[in-house]
Amino acid sequence: MTLARCFGPCVAGEAQPLGAVDGGEEEVEAIAQFVGAMNRVAHALGCVNTSFCSVHGMTDDNNLSCAADIVVFSIEAMKHALFAKIVRCVREHIL
Repeated sequence: MTLARCFGPCVAGEAQPLGAVDGGEEEVEAIAQFVGAMNRVAHALGCVNTSFCSVHGMTDDNNLSCAADIVVFSIEAMKHALFAKIVRCVREHIL
């Protein structure tokens, strides 16, 4: 199975958004805390034109960013070996 096939539904917006899972108040609070952490990290990286409202950005038009901030995120993400390995991968077999 290719990574594109594995993650394709997420990229295409066909996957079920995390916020759509009915996990009760504890899950809603955990998601809100995670989104808050995403915003804090974005601002710590100097990304002042980014504001996250959901963890995935697929269904919320209020998730905002700009090309310059996305470049900063990309550079930061590539510092992590696992992320770099995944994005460089053309094909991967998953059992």
